[in-house]
Amino acid sequence: MSDRLTQLQECINEQAGHFCNSIGILQGSATPCGFDTNKELQADMHCDNYASFIARTAKDIELLIDSIPIEENMNDLNKEELTTANDKRKELSDQLVDAMDDGEELLSHLREKLDQIAQVQINSRPNK
Repeated sequence: MSDRLTQLQECINEQAGHFCNSIGILQGSATPCGFDTNKELQADMHCDNYASFIARTAKDIELLIDSIPIEENMNDLNKEELTTANDKRKELSDQLVDAMDDGEELLSHLREKLDQIAQVQINSRPNK
């Protein structure tokens, strides 16, 4: 289901892009008066293109919404998947905490050794 939602979000973003681009084309090709026929023909062509883009994307959005499964049918399956995913998340979270503890211990040990090295270097300097 998440794949369908991702596809739906992508289609909605694409539709928003079509709306923005079509408004930009309309603004760019709008003339204060109707004497320039070349711009009018170009604007008509762009209008047709963007109208078809918007209509096609709207249909894609409608199909994706219709293909999303109904919650009632997927309820038991979703519970099992969520329980499994939650157990896996807890396991990975525990592993992460253990790794962080090990990392902090190693960092502490490394700092001690660096302090020792710094002290040896200070002590080995000749007194002037």
